[in-house]
Amino acid sequence: MYLGGDYVWITRYDANEVKRFNRLTETFDANFTDINKPKGICGDSNHIFVAESGGTSIIAINKENLAFSRISADKTLTYLCITGKGSLWWTSINGSIGMLSRIYNYTYGIKCRSSGSITTGPNNAILFSGRNIYYYLGPPYVTCALYICMRGDIKSPDVNGDGIVNMRDITEVILDFNAKEGDGRYRPQCDIDGDGIVNMRDVVIAILNFNKRGA
Repeated sequence: MYLGGDYVWITRYDANEVKRFNRLTETFDANFTDINKPKGICGDSNHIFVAESGGTSIIAINKENLAFSRISADKTLTYLCITGKGSLWWTSINGSIGMLSRIYNYTYGIKCRSSGSITTGPNNAILFSGRNIYYYLGPPYVTCALYICMRGDIKSPDVNGDGIVNMRDITEVILDFNAKEGDGRYRPQCDIDGDGIVNMRDVVIAILNFNKRGA
């Protein structure tokens, strides 16, 4: 469920639909069907985002004209949240989380069987729950743990914007090494993890994405 202004948006997992409830008229005034097991839902000022947990897509619904489209995530998604910087984070049933923005889509592996709900904390930290399911002579039981992913939003590792991550991008980051926000030589595009300083974390992110195109 997601509350946005005068509307409440509801996912109906078994019915494969998303419905909008108008709190002023106390009626359902919009219904989106043929969505593959919608689950997690969140929104911003312009869109509603829904995790299509029976597929590998995020549904984006335009609040103004109610047009919707699918954004491929290449994962079976469960929950979503959106940060103050506008990046959309998701969790997946296969034990991973990721971030989707206009310039970057990245997946992070985590040490748990599956990922639960996700939200933002102070300083744009990403908090999510990992769930391990155990079976014994009786009903299954679940243990949960809280994880904090990182501060800030990841930028594209394609630092020079030529469409591919290669040695030129890694060199750009190294040339700015130890530059801090406010320094004359600090370039925001080299601070890939957005923590205010260019360091080994930024170099590692670029290396991990080496030879990727359109990152």
